[in-house]
Parts: sequence; structure tokens; C-alpha cells
Amino acid sequence: MLTDLSDNVIQKTAPSALIEKRIQEAAADARSKGWGEPTGQHGTRGVVTIPLGPREVSITNQATAALQSNVISSIYWGCESIATAATWQDWINIAVDDRTYLVITGVFNRDANPNITQLRLKADGQDLGRISLEDMYTWEKATAYFAEPILVGPGKNLTVRAVGPSSKALNEPIGLKGYAVCKREYAILE
Repeated sequence: MLTDLSDNVIQKTAPSALIEKRIQEAAADARSKGWGEPTGQHGTRGVVTIPLGPREVSITNQATAALQSNVISSIYWGCESIATAATWQDWINIAVDDRTYLVITGVFNRDANPNITQLRLKADGQDLGRISLEDMYTWEKATAYFAEPILVGPGKNLTVRAVGPSSKALNEPIGLKGYAVCKREYAILE
């Protein structure tokens, strides 16, 4: 389910067949856990698939909905700051909600002057390598897809670290692209 990204070249287009495969893998595993049948994005019961949002990667304490310290809000994407130039820092460091699978397909950055040049992902203890974002910043739209989508299961740890050449105290609107395959009860939470 996990893919080593160390040789992963970012690309402009989404690998649709591979993304669908990862979503189906998550749905099949959810069904085997008794979560119910997959019902698509707008299902009224069972397992639903929703676009990946900041909420899915920002809450560190499911009981209290506490946000991790380097995330601005669970409703906005963004890395709060790079406190020290050229130093890797945690952006996301969570245990995935027990009602959710994450299918991470790529990354985007909406900053006019982006500072974050690389990401390093680790899922369920497996280091997936560094991803250089610099090519993405030369494209008309700063959105890139991974050649292999990443599937992270419920309760598994996800860490994303970021680095940039200079310190930046302001929120940088960078985010992950993908989907959450989850119990409907989770999908309808505010």
C-alpha cells in the first residue's frame, strides 16, 4: 500500500487509474472491517469518498479535536512557518482518524512566492523519501501529482516535514491533494 517516493518524479497530471485503484483498496479494506458498502462521494450510509481536506491531516487529538501546533486551522490548508532556514520541520504529524483512510495523490502551493522547496513523507513508520517541489513552481499552476498515490490506513501515523531556503513566519498556503475514504459519520462532521 505504501510507495517509496525517493525516485518519485512529480507530474502535472493525475494518474487516474492508480488513484482509483488506491480508493478501491481502501474501500475493500473498510468493507472487510464491517464499515459497510462503499456508496461514493454523496452516499447516505456506509463508506464514502470525499476530497482530502485540511481537517483530515490537522487534528491530533480526536477526542478533543485539538490542532497540532504547526497547522493554522482545520479548515484552511497551510504550513504555519519555517522557523529556521534550511532546516527540516514538521508540518503534519498525526495518527490518521480511526474512521478514515487517506489516499494522498499530490501537493499544491498557492503562495505567490513559495518558500517550501521539499517535502519528506513518512507513513506508518516507512520513510517515503524526499519530494522536490521546485519543478512545480515553474508550471502555470503550482499543483503536482505523485506517480504513485499513497494509501495510509486508519490509526496509522502520517508525518510530513517541510524545508525551505529561508525562514518564513507567515502561513504558506501549501496543501495535499487526495481523498479520504471514510465512514459516513466522519464525512458529515463539521
